[in-house]
Amino acid sequence: SFHEPVYPPSTRKEHTQAMIQAMETGLIQILGHPGNPNYPIDIEEVVRAAREHNVLIEINNSSFVSSRLGSEPHCVEILEIVHDLDWKVALSSDSHAHYTVGDVDIALQKIQSIGFPESQVVTMNPRRLLQFLAEHGKPVSDELSGWLAEIETPATVEM
Repeated sequence: SFHEPVYPPSTRKEHTQAMIQAMETGLIQILGHPGNPNYPIDIEEVVRAAREHNVLIEINNSSFVSSRLGSEPHCVEILEIVHDLDWKVALSSDSHAHYTVGDVDIALQKIQSIGFPESQVVTMNPRRLLQFLAEHGKPVSDELSGWLAEIETPATVEM
C-alpha cells in the first residue's frame, strides 16, 4: 500500500506502474487500499495485473469509515471491475485500534449492496485465506492447519 510519508503522491500513470511493478516482484499477496483518492490509478490495468500475478485487491473497512476519506467511490469501482474481470478481493479492517480489529461490517454491507459475490472474497473464512496463502508458499498455511481443523465443523466446511 502507498502511504504519503513514504511514497509521495504523483500521477495516475506513475501510481499504476508502481503497483504493477510491486506485484510483478512476487513478494506481495495483497495490494493494500488501492482506492485511496490521493493515489489515483488505472483500476482495470491494476486489477488485470493482480489477477495475472495472483495478488488480492484489498477493500478495507477503514476506507469507508475514517481513513483515506473519499475512497468510497473508488472502492466501489474497484469492486465492480474485480467482479467484471472475475478476480478476488480481501476485506480487512485496517484497524489502528484494538476495538475495531477484524471489523469489516461496512465493507460487507458495501459488497452486498452492489451485488458483489462473496465467492470472490478470499477472506470470508479462514480456509479460503489459508489456501490462497498456500498458493504463495507461505508456511502459515501449514502452521495453522491444525487450528483450522479444530475450528471447522461439518456445518462450516466449505466445498
